[in-house]
Amino acid sequence: MTVEHKLFGEQLRRAFDSHAPLSETRRCIEAAKHSAAAWSVLKESGVLGANVSERYGGSGLGALPVCVAAEEIGWAAASVPALSTLYLFPEFLRVCEGKPACIDLLKSSSVGDAGVAVSIFRPQEVIFGNGRLNGIARPVANALEAKSALLLVQTDKAPAVILVELDQAGVIRKRLDVIDPSRPMAELCFDSVDAIQVGTLEQAQDTILRAAIYLAFEQVGGAERALKSAVDYAKERYAFDRPIGSYQAIKHKLADVWTHIQIARAHALYGAWALEANSTDLPLAAASARVAACDAYRLAAQECLQVHGGFGFTFEADCHLFYRRSRALAAALGSARSWREKLVGLIEAGATPVH
Repeated sequence: MTVEHKLFGEQLRRAFDSHAPLSETRRCIEAAKHSAAAWSVLKESGVLGANVSERYGGSGLGALPVCVAAEEIGWAAASVPALSTLYLFPEFLRVCEGKPACIDLLKSSSVGDAGVAVSIFRPQEVIFGNGRLNGIARPVANALEAKSALLLVQTDKAPAVILVELDQAGVIRKRLDVIDPSRPMAELCFDSVDAIQVGTLEQAQDTILRAAIYLAFEQVGGAERALKSAVDYAKERYAFDRPIGSYQAIKHKLADVWTHIQIARAHALYGAWALEANSTDLPLAAASARVAACDAYRLAAQECLQVHGGFGFTFEADCHLFYRRSRALAAALGSARSWREKLVGLIEAGATPVH
């Protein structure tokens, strides 16, 4: 990361603090919708097209600005469709080498149209054949607001990625109850609707590896904000005429969280290097970053709530914002356990870092 990346992150943090503070995320939880204000911050910053080639309407700055933005999205607990539109979709187009059917959609998303829903981690209960799609897909991120969706579905031959327009007859959207309503998800029902194949299972798996790095940065940012919230409260909350932060039980708890965050950050930076360099280390880096980031955010959100005591369990406290988001992100792109098993499998197979 360069000085310019650091300055960009600071600028984004100030913008989120000003236009989309935690109170905005709280409002989005109650409304179960994304934040237009938070999305506008990303749009105005230009990050939506940072990792998109100039010929597709982006700026071609590479993956690092997106990593920086992801960390600030995590810090702000921003209610934006980052996973689908910022992490997954541009990387899928890169992996599948610019499928013509996706290019127009990419151009619109890179200039601020949050119009892509993506679910390509596992094959959905949907059958695709003869250009028609039938079945039910769930859960699908950003599907309530999106105009189009990328789905990994079953075909006559093998699982494949298809692109389907959601504003057509035969498509029914149903909101799902999720732990973090500020990142709404939906069930999509298809009754013989038009769709086209744009990618393979292998391309979907490559995309997941790349998106996992961005997600790790978002988890690191969220963990840092949860830790700051706990530290600030420990300084101002008194018990027996002393701030609770002066007690060793609290000190050790928060120091342990800090250590986990630094480990997660190191893995995320390793992943960012592998992503930018298109290194063969990517599978190992993605798995290690995902495991470390899930552990760090889970611990940070949990201890933030515990340090706040009885107040932390109320809706008025901000603790639940981090706890909800940590749980939701831990389940995105597959569970932390599945990534841990993937990491162990790579090590057992003899994978060693090149870097």
